[in-house]
Amino acid sequence: MYKVIIADDEEKICILLNNSILWDELELELCSICHDGLELKDAVDRYMPDILITDICMPGMNAIDLIKEMREKENHAKILIVSGYRQFEYAREALKYGVDNYLLKPIDEDELNDALKKICLEISVEKNEILSDDVEKIKETLQSFFLQDIKNNLDAGNDICLGDINQKYYADFRRGCFRVIYVKIDVDGKAEEKFNLQIIQKKIREKCMGSIGRMHYDTIVSFVHGGCIFTINYNPDMDISIRQLAKSILEDAKQAISLFSGLNITVGVGSICSEVWEIQHSYESAIDSVIFRIISGTNKVYFSEDMELQDKDSYLGEDDKKSLIHIFELCNTELFRQKLEDIVRCERKNVLVLYKLLQECVQLFYDTLNRNRLEGSDSIIVGKEILYEMDNTLTVIGLVAVVEENICGLMKRMLEERKQKGYKPIREAKEYVKKNYASKIKLEDVASVVSLSPAYFSSVFSKEEGMTFIDWVNEYRIDMAKEILRKGDYTVAETCMMVGISNQRYFSKLFKSKVGVKPMEYRKLYN
Repeated sequence: MYKVIIADDEEKICILLNNSILWDELELELCSICHDGLELKDAVDRYMPDILITDICMPGMNAIDLIKEMREKENHAKILIVSGYRQFEYAREALKYGVDNYLLKPIDEDELNDALKKICLEISVEKNEILSDDVEKIKETLQSFFLQDIKNNLDAGNDICLGDINQKYYADFRRGCFRVIYVKIDVDGKAEEKFNLQIIQKKIREKCMGSIGRMHYDTIVSFVHGGCIFTINYNPDMDISIRQLAKSILEDAKQAISLFSGLNITVGVGSICSEVWEIQHSYESAIDSVIFRIISGTNKVYFSEDMELQDKDSYLGEDDKKSLIHIFELCNTELFRQKLEDIVRCERKNVLVLYKLLQECVQLFYDTLNRNRLEGSDSIIVGKEILYEMDNTLTVIGLVAVVEENICGLMKRMLEERKQKGYKPIREAKEYVKKNYASKIKLEDVASVVSLSPAYFSSVFSKEEGMTFIDWVNEYRIDMAKEILRKGDYTVAETCMMVGISNQRYFSKLFKSKVGVKPMEYRKLYN
């Protein structure tokens, strides 16, 4: 069995990973769970794991420094990074040091186990543990990760050459053209039958390869959540036949699913390219193409060159992002619905841009939920269910409803959990004040202690307590002053300093506004 170490400074993430991995099926053995970098370094030296599953930013020592050190010591353990969006640049750097894969939080159980399955096969190949009869199985599994590996190499800035691809994926790619063709499977909402997607994908691959084989040098097939991806390599002279091929693929796929009721097929054809590193763009344009089925229907072929596809890193403006993050942090469903209405109103005529905007909203929600460690989110460790639902929605109204209902539902659950156990940052802030009220207290310092921005902390505190943070501090100081004055052991001037207020005149004015009498008069009442 291959030895595995799991490392993340969040205990709940480690628990989730441990519970999600198919240990017996993949023949894996857990030898350690670590919560900081130094603990992880010791565990790596002690257990010499075959596989390391780790977050990047941890106390003590970050994973990138550890990975560098491992490689310098010629430790070739397979490494799977589990990273948040805020750490994407770190993940990109980690890829340069031989990281085998990275998954973005929120963690998806299927993606996690598929990645581990691929890693296990790679270890078996390297250790010569694979029989010749298993070559086809190896080829199928490794090729299913081809597109993700292409993206990882691009992110890391690594060179990609045909020879390496052919050797690693058992392919026969040659100089020529490449196109990515996406066969999208949609399940009719009225379908009563439960489907085994893997069986359907294999039937589609088997049927479509008959048509593809008549014009290609070779084709790599990848299975994704929504269907099958064909990366086709062929002679440039054959590109004139690509439209006919796409129609044939559509008919082949429809025939492959003919025994299953309630399924629909759409084919998206990506842009043509001549270099391996451009395949990622062809893939993205093929994915974008099938979005148009939302307004034009399924059982059709959509070509990227026929569409006005905008290529942007982000469709949400910076102000919109800040606004949405603030809404998600507050879990304000009403503000989110209003924001969603604004987005739909502006882009209702451009389904692709609308889809991209909604997709970004969802990803921003996931990022805020998982990376900001929002109180109330402990029991809501979600996968990519909303994105999957979007992927299978065939109307604009349904698309907006999926995003609105899911996100609002999750925010309501978070609010309910907050109410049940109190809002942790507020509790921590109050405890800080109780311990430090005799000293100077600045809102910025307290916000830093509870790991929130000053503006957000101030907003949340006011909403939860019905008063500003400064007013609450002053009320607490006056309560402490009342206790001191009742004992009669200290003067008003001494009491003023003991509760952290240096200006006696201000203290007297504040005391009278809160208690109704001046500090001296209050002291006399009890003495």
